[in-house]
Amino acid sequence: MKHDRYSAAVLRSQRWKGVRYQAKRRDGWQCVQCGAKGRLEVDHIQPVRSHPERAFDLSNLQTLCV
Repeated sequence: MKHDRYSAAVLRSQRWKGVRYQAKRRDGWQCVQCGAKGRLEVDHIQPVRSHPERAFDLSNLQTLCV
C-alpha cells in the first residue's frame, strides 16, 4: 500500500518504540474500541501522511486490536 511509505521511517525508529509503549500503557494494554487484550497495534488517529508533525504525539495515538 502506498501510504506505508509515509510512516515507514517513523515505525522503524527507536522513538516510536517508546511512544508506542506509552500509548499501550495509557490505554490499559487493551483495544480502546472493544477492550480486547490480544494482539494490539498502535494506530495514528490523524495519519502520518497528512500530519507528519503528529507522528510521535501521544494524543494522536490509540491502541487497537488487529
